[in-house]
Amino acid sequence: FHRDLSWPYAEDQGAAGRWGVGTPNANVLLCGAGAVRGGGVSGVPGHNAAMAVLGH
Repeated sequence: FHRDLSWPYAEDQGAAGRWGVGTPNANVLLCGAGAVRGGGVSGVPGHNAAMAVLGH
């Protein structure tokens, strides 16, 4: 299916945030199967990353 997140995208287990796509690295958003909300096989992580970028 997919592997666990590893460095640099899973440095800590902090709060998922509003969309669940943020990382500790500036301007890096998760939009794939490893995203906190809507991971797996779906379009939800991409939608959430786009909404985070647009500020919705």
